[in-house]
Amino acid sequence: MSEFVMTINGETAPTEGTFGVRNPATGEVFAQAPECSRHQLDAAFDAAAKAAREWKSDEAVRRAEWLATGSALFNALLEDHRKHSIFAVRRPCWLYAISAAKNIL
Repeated sequence: MSEFVMTINGETAPTEGTFGVRNPATGEVFAQAPECSRHQLDAAFDAAAKAAREWKSDEAVRRAEWLATGSALFNALLEDHRKHSIFAVRRPCWLYAISAAKNIL
């Protein structure tokens, strides 16, 4: 069973508990997600608002380069998946690319 951690402002945040994440089709718990305190929720929103302000004030060229790099990585992973998994587990190509990107980034 997968267990996830909570990240706030780029750092792992400790939690006091978790809750089960259920598959809506089966009702089975397939993962544990961290519970978030009100203080942690406020901190996460503050960090997100700060990041949005910084992103907005960043140069358009730099943002475009980041998006182009991310797009190129996604497309490369997608093409790799298409070449090597004709008869593999049937799941959407975009899902494979995202899970593969997590291992690279």
